[in-house]
Amino acid sequence: MARRSVAIGEVGEHLTRIALVQYGLVMVEKVNTPWKPVRREGKIISAHTVEKVSGDFIAMVPGTGRKVLVESKARKERVRWSDLKPHQKEALDTNAGYGGLSLLSIITDPGICLFQWPVAGFGPGRSLGWSDRDRAVYSLSFTETTGD
Repeated sequence: MARRSVAIGEVGEHLTRIALVQYGLVMVEKVNTPWKPVRREGKIISAHTVEKVSGDFIAMVPGTGRKVLVESKARKERVRWSDLKPHQKEALDTNAGYGGLSLLSIITDPGICLFQWPVAGFGPGRSLGWSDRDRAVYSLSFTETTGD
């Protein structure tokens, strides 16, 4: 189950990168999380994070130099408030408080949505999903096609 979760997260982050570029942001960079391997008898059996990072991506609003901080969450249907760790919420709040643009990327089966943080109506006991895309600053359905 853990490997599947990691794989879903990696795909979600790739889709987030694409969405950020399509949204018009520049200098989109993945923030790497440092990991430490756990070894048993010389073999790596698992790993854990060494330190918490501020978000999954940083980027810039073109023409302004405004910093963008992005947290990305991939789930089958909805992302719950409790899916965000306290340090992730704090980083999004801090970036927005200093005048940066904080975005929450939600990837679900129907598509991807970018929500500007803080998201109105999203808090303890609440969740966000594709059905909330009218509140997103950008959304893309995985089933949409171009009319070429």
